[in-house]
Amino acid sequence: MNKSELTRYQSVLIAAGFTLNATLISLPSVLTKYADGNFWFSYLLAYFYGIAVVYFISKTASRFPGKDLFVSLIEWRAWAGKAVVLLYTGFYLFILIRDLRSTVDFIEISLLNHTPLPMIMVLLIATTVIAAAGKPMTFARMNELWQPFLLFIIVLLPVFLLGDIDFKYLFPVFEKGLLPPLQASWYLIPYLGEAIGLAFIANSQSWMPRAAVIGVTIGTGALFILQATVILTLGTELPSRLLYPNYEMIRQISLTDFLDRFDLPIVGIWLPAMMVKISFSLYIVSHGLGRIFSPKREKLMVFVLGLISGILALYLFRDALQVFALNYVWVPFAVVLQLGLPLLMFMFVRPRKADKPGPKNEDKSQQNKDKQNKEQQNQDQQDQENQQQGEQQQQGNQEQDQQNQHTQNNQEQQGQEQQNQDQEQQNQDQQDQTQNKKGQRKSKQKSHLPKNQAETTQNQSGSNNNL
Repeated sequence: MNKSELTRYQSVLIAAGFTLNATLISLPSVLTKYADGNFWFSYLLAYFYGIAVVYFISKTASRFPGKDLFVSLIEWRAWAGKAVVLLYTGFYLFILIRDLRSTVDFIEISLLNHTPLPMIMVLLIATTVIAAAGKPMTFARMNELWQPFLLFIIVLLPVFLLGDIDFKYLFPVFEKGLLPPLQASWYLIPYLGEAIGLAFIANSQSWMPRAAVIGVTIGTGALFILQATVILTLGTELPSRLLYPNYEMIRQISLTDFLDRFDLPIVGIWLPAMMVKISFSLYIVSHGLGRIFSPKREKLMVFVLGLISGILALYLFRDALQVFALNYVWVPFAVVLQLGLPLLMFMFVRPRKADKPGPKNEDKSQQNKDKQNKEQQNQDQQDQENQQQGEQQQQGNQEQDQQNQHTQNNQEQQGQEQQNQDQEQQNQDQQDQTQNKKGQRKSKQKSHLPKNQAETTQNQSGSNNNL
């Protein structure tokens, strides 16, 4: 498998993140308001919806192995595919704006009461843009780190609050009839359907439908545990009046006498997981627009779309209550894009005949693979020969350099010897000149000696005569 492709485990966690991370702060109060203790029935119906939508869209994507659904739709029919891609891009842009504003409101209300919203938004946008600017493997690994921790903490919450659980809030069953739980399920289904985004992020594999179903199952199970813990500890009246029932329920945890703010480490685990979920949506929007207009500018689009979505998140909603009001409005549009279009694509979107697998095409593909393998082998052999020639040439160059160095050394040695000989010859010439000068002096002395002796003899004879 290519290292850039997502693994089955990472795909399961991405589907679980789409299902869980934003839902746990946006919907519990609405579910408690309508379903009361019959929330389990609402989750059951919504779960079947989530499985259906991810199965249809994942099954469609699996017909185009090795490609994400955006690429597959555009290759299937250029204009129709781009229209569908544009619809889903707008849908996830809406989800991106909603998640940004709901996260910023939660941080401002629960943690940083005196921090301006724009400042929190800037920090959140900067983090998500950096994550979404890379390949899907980047934030998939981030999700692989934080999502299991979040799931593990959610499973442990009933254990921490075991002393506060009271099962009386589950009864009587269907006291107000089936309509309120059905209505609560209607508001829940679009959140579970967000897991279809997995098909737009990951390249399709044969195991993709199963991984998507498992991810939705895990996410829905975690939401069910949270909702059950809220109902069994806080009742049915109080959570329906709270903005964040899950957060208030976590604040009831007190492990020891001095550790009574257990909500901070749990929020510290949820917040990075939520940022990764926002990065999913930002990547889908930039990837979709990149496939429609310019694939080479997807990274640039990430920065531009991150800035635009942050501005829209601040100015489209006056406060957190308007974000919660969306739960009552956006459901029909979400159902059309999550169930209607995937069902149509499941029925009609198939590979073209030229690309459709079959005996002839399999033979052609096998021949093409053999041809490519042969060309690759020839290329590898040629590269190997070129490498050997390069090594031989390099070795010859080294030998030539050694020979030149040896010749240069010999020349330097001969020059030194010649210089020594010249010096010796010069010394010999100087010695010869010195000896010649000494000989000349001796000869001059010998030539003056007889003349002096004759003068002396003559003087002596002259003195005798005088006598």
